[in-house]
Amino acid sequence: MKNQMKILVATDYSPVATNAVKYALQFSADTNSEIIFLHVFKTSSRYPEEFSSLERFDDSPLEFETRELEQSIDGIINSFNIDKTKLQYKCYVRQGSASEEICAEATYSDVDIIFTGTHGASQLAQVILGSHTWDVIKKASVPVLAIPNEAQYNGIHNFVLATEYRTGELPVIKFLIQWIKPLNGELVLFHVSNEVFSKDFEKELHDKFQAEVKTTISNENIDIRMILNNNLIDGLNDFCVNTKSSWLVMSPEKSLLFEKIFNPLISTTKKMSFYTHVPLLTIPDVTSAANLKFWNKIKEDYAI
Repeated sequence: MKNQMKILVATDYSPVATNAVKYALQFSADTNSEIIFLHVFKTSSRYPEEFSSLERFDDSPLEFETRELEQSIDGIINSFNIDKTKLQYKCYVRQGSASEEICAEATYSDVDIIFTGTHGASQLAQVILGSHTWDVIKKASVPVLAIPNEAQYNGIHNFVLATEYRTGELPVIKFLIQWIKPLNGELVLFHVSNEVFSKDFEKELHDKFQAEVKTTISNENIDIRMILNNNLIDGLNDFCVNTKSSWLVMSPEKSLLFEKIFNPLISTTKKMSFYTHVPLLTIPDVTSAANLKFWNKIKEDYAI
């Protein structure tokens, strides 16, 4: 991990977003990270109507929302009894589309990662109609950490990268190895197999990818595990819970697994995108031209 990260944390004051704010504050305290808290609104539902009637030009909805955000963040910081002087953070407010403004701010402020909350299965009906989290993941050119409401920060120790044995995952693996070294974290590559392919063919894919990883990343001892489970989400969740994994990592390179998890149509039946029990870190597709700036920066920052 870099000496200092810059985090963008999106909040709409919902319980899920508030949990992401708390998670980010604790993460920042451990990693000496700088935080940008961002609230995006279309119309200010809290802005007092009498201010408009009085033509208070010194107190616009944008200024009003900024104060609201600052007070919200101060309240959460005080609840943790954190010394504000040891934190580096700013509060920004934007008006417009949430996902577009979040991604625009991430680019403008040159952040390293976006933190956002993600709804659980009980919120599936509302989320299918429009998921800001998924919109951000699709549009962002930096990693996005989607934090479930029940997730609590207990330090960052081990990462599980869901692999499909793709060559395009090798730069992601290299990046993660360098990124987690200061945390003394462990990286496990994990593949969920089903009955689509024969056991012999699955083993052949596994052995070939393992050899490719060892050849490309020769100085690292990387554990590659595989289980059989016809339900991808159950397989990933069970493994992450049983191994007390800190984050589950995925990289959306036109991936069958990734699309099964995040495609809203498929999610109506398996609820896959809302069943993650641990924070889900998505890494930008290394093959996409839209993410070239990110990967060039990664190569420079981490010498990979």
